[in-house]
Amino acid sequence: MKEYHLLAPQKLAEVFNHVKETMPDSFRDPNVFAQVYWAKSSMFFELGQMEGAFWFVNISIGWKATIHIAIWGERLRHQANTMRKMLLEVMDLLQLSKVEAYMPVTNIAVLRFAEKAGFHKEGLLLQWDYYDNEPVDIAVYSIVKEN
Repeated sequence: MKEYHLLAPQKLAEVFNHVKETMPDSFRDPNVFAQVYWAKSSMFFELGQMEGAFWFVNISIGWKATIHIAIWGERLRHQANTMRKMLLEVMDLLQLSKVEAYMPVTNIAVLRFAEKAGFHKEGLLLQWDYYDNEPVDIAVYSIVKEN
């Protein structure tokens, strides 16, 4: 059985409740989050049995996309290799050569997980976003698919 599948619309509110506190201030509104879900350039996936989710935004098929990953279930929390495998499968499906991730530097556990999953740090965006009404630096990570 696959560890992931497309996220059903009726599960969106549950995902939002799990991730809202870890999202930038601009995405903490459930209506904004739902708009991202319904955007033509987005795809949301459920991990395991609602143990987490990942979603791609700004998908440009045949080129690149931005990914957001949220894991709240203990079973998947330490399975970076499983996450990498799933990510590469979806990259193949969408013919993506690059996936980018933008993560707050204040969340060390997320940065560590991304590196274990094969992401490489590209740079730093100073005071790029707001979390809890405070400007936060954002680390830019990516996976570039090998040909």
